[in-house]
Order: sequence, then structure tokens, then C-alpha cells
Amino acid sequence: MASNNGAHSNGADATLIPPKGAFIPLLINGADVKHSDTSRHWTLDNGDENAGPSATFQGADAATVLKAVEGSQKAFETWSQTRVGERRTLFQKLVEGIRNNREAIGQMIKEEIHCDDYWITIQLVVGVSVIEEAAAAMSSEAAAGQILHSMVPGAYPLVIQEPYGVILGMAPWNAPLILGLRSIVGALAAGNTVIFRGSELSPRTHRFIANLIRWSGFPPGVCNFLLHRPEDAVEVFETCISHPFIKKANFTGSTAVGRSIAVTAAKYLKPVLLELGGKNISIVLEDADIEKAAEESWNHAMMNNGQVCMATDSILVHEAIMKDFTAAIRKHLDRPSSLTYRVITDKARQRIIQTLEEVAAAGAKVTTATGEHPAIPAALIEDVPADSKHHRTEFFGPLLAVQPISSEDDAVRLVHATDHGLSCSIFSKDTLRAVNLGRRLDVGAVHINAGSVHDEGNFPHGGTTNSGYGRFGGTWAVREFTKPKMMMIYQ
Repeated sequence: MASNNGAHSNGADATLIPPKGAFIPLLINGADVKHSDTSRHWTLDNGDENAGPSATFQGADAATVLKAVEGSQKAFETWSQTRVGERRTLFQKLVEGIRNNREAIGQMIKEEIHCDDYWITIQLVVGVSVIEEAAAAMSSEAAAGQILHSMVPGAYPLVIQEPYGVILGMAPWNAPLILGLRSIVGALAAGNTVIFRGSELSPRTHRFIANLIRWSGFPPGVCNFLLHRPEDAVEVFETCISHPFIKKANFTGSTAVGRSIAVTAAKYLKPVLLELGGKNISIVLEDADIEKAAEESWNHAMMNNGQVCMATDSILVHEAIMKDFTAAIRKHLDRPSSLTYRVITDKARQRIIQTLEEVAAAGAKVTTATGEHPAIPAALIEDVPADSKHHRTEFFGPLLAVQPISSEDDAVRLVHATDHGLSCSIFSKDTLRAVNLGRRLDVGAVHINAGSVHDEGNFPHGGTTNSGYGRFGGTWAVREFTKPKMMMIYQ
């Protein structure tokens, strides 16, 4: 059980959960780091002028980064040799810390990213799954290596899977518990140490993960935690990736930032796992269950205010059922949940408003939810011009476009025209037909008769084209964060 020392009245461990308004220090080699020089401090405005700031944190500079990297390299010497059973016990402690603090974790995430109870439940359930599946993968075939055949009589060629060393994991804010954990636990399970760079928009949740690592008994330096001001992103990343101790990085976020990261990493010959944006499409064939397809597509477009990399952006509907489908999807516009969407920052709000203005000016029909709303109402977009950039640009907000198709070939062409390939849905009563169509799509995941947002800790998660490369999840993460060494035994 979690320690009762400093526990909140709701049973949460105060040493784990940073309270609202708290100062968030970095965590390096097991110790909190706060500089007396406040020039790198940064205060998060949570978007509610009546609530006050959510947190102020210590931002990293080059010297702090170097200390973190060197500490993680030193810790790697021991951690990489730690037995699987010992590592797995520590992972079980991580799960215990989450389960014992569910209510406080959920409240903290709500305060940071303005999400609903359903999104909180997903964070907690899938977050635990990510840890448990990484722990299981430690002793899987992916980590075991193999014995090969050789032309040399009596020789034994061994392939040993070894950890890289220090891994830089960079997580976003929109699913802060899941994506924060995902950026580090696969690497840790494989025997690497990590530099965990949290998001400036969810510093409390990401600091909680760092606290949880320390509380669970991981040795100092195995997971060092950094935050930085937005204006220091380039400096902090290049200081990390250029260091010879950093062997690989992973990043989850926008395609634009991911491309910049890939370019900089390539300069130093460092591999990177990139899980980037998605222009995720729902394909509704003429034999689909119209009501189910409408409900699933709508729910997965609006999940977490549409601020999910896998969220449905556009629905391609066979022209034979377009009229009935449009009527079905419109019913969801005036559901109570469609009236209260609030996005992460005012900058995000302005970007979404600009998108709506642009598509309307180009001739598209925009219908928004009616009633009072604090920031952005859900919006249904029809008749987007064929040459519009918004067929290719991720909405990342509570917007959903609908357009007709005449055939499966039409659907395949439009999916590939987005230049993204993260997730896709297909609705049809003919499952084999849907499977065959799914095989034609260059995307990381296809969901048949369900929405586009779904992941579990043992699934290979990632995309193609502008959605990135590499895979998180279970044994796939172990493969990502280990490298094969050839060892030949001769008689």
C-alpha cells in the first residue's frame, strides 16, 4: 500500500501528487532540482482566469541537461544488469501507486487538461495496461535473442538483444498519464535508463510519473525528469540528442515538430521513434449500420475535445446512404456533451476558430452545436472543397467533416491523399469485405465497426507516412529499445 505519510484526506499520497498551484522542480539522480535563478521558471495558465495558475515549474538549461544525461548513463551501468525479476517487481509497484491514488490522479489531470470522467478512466485503465504489458515483455521472445545456424561446423552463432543505453522520451499533454508512461516504460523494461521530458502543459501529471518512479524504488538516475519553457525546446533537445550518452529518442506530438526532431537527430546519427499526428478517417460503406457508424464516428471525433492523435477527423460515406447518414450524425450535434467543449489553450482555440472560418469561406457548410459553451462548440463540416488543405491537415479539436464517396477505390484514394497514416475506421456488415479494404490502407491501425481511438498496452502503436515510424507497446517496444549483438562461439 502507498505510504500514509503526508496523505491527503481522500487517501492520496501527497508525496506523489503535486497539488494545484505547486512549484514543480526537476528530478535528477533522485533529488529535486530548483534553481535560485528564476529566469527559467515557467507558469502554466490553465485557461481559467478565475482559478489561478495550475503550476509553476523549473525549466531546464544546458547544464541541467548534461547533469541528467550523465546521471542516467551512470545508472545504466547497474540497471542494464539488473535481473528481470527485480525490474518486474518495481513495475508492479508502479501499478500499486496508480491504483492507490486513482481519485487524486484523475482530479489532477482534469485540472490540467480540462477533460471529462470518461477520458480519466481511459488514462487510468490504459496507463496500468502500458506498465503491465511492458513488465510482461521483459522476459518475452522479443527480449530473449536467438541461436542461428552457421556454415562453420560446431559453431554457435548467438544473437543477444541488448539495451541501447540512455533513451530520451518526450511526451505530450493530451493523454498525459498514458503517453508519459509510454515514453519511458518500454525503454526501462528493456534495461535502458531514460531522460523523461514532460510537457509544459501537463507538468503536474508528468512530475507525478517521475515521483512514482522514485517512490517505487527505482535507483536514482534510472529515470531523470526534465521540463523546459517552450522557448527553450530547441536548446534542450539538441543538448540531449547531441550527447554521446543519448542513444535513441522517442517523441509523440505534431508532424511539424516530429519532422524537426528527425532532422536534428539525423545530424547526430541517432535513431528516433516518432508517433505523430493523424488525419484519421472513418469509412462508412453502403451496407453499414448507419446509426452505429454515426454514433461511433461522432464519439471518436469528440473524445477529449478532439485532442487525440487517433481522433476521427473525417467521415467518407457511400453516396447511396449519404442522406440517411447525415441525418443520423446531425442528431449528435445537440447532445449535452456537444455544448461544453473546452480546448487546452487560447492559442488552440484561435487555431480551431481559424479553421472553421477558412472552410466556411471556401464554401463548406458548417453547423455548430447550439446553446451556451465556454470555448468551442462541436462542429460538423460538409462540402469541403476538394482542393482544401483541410483534407490533409489534422483538426485536433471538436470538428468533424463528412463527404460522399462512390466506391471503395474512392475511399482508398482519399485516405492516402491525407499524407497521414495513423488510424482508420471501416463500417460494414460484411466483415471480410471490411478486412480486405483495411488491407489496402497504408495506416498503422484499422478498426472495423468501431471508432478510431483505441489502444492497449500490448498493441503495436504507431503510424506511417506523416504519422511517423516505429512502434510503442509491449513486445514491440522491447524491440524498439534493444539492439541485436552477434556473438559467435567456436569450438
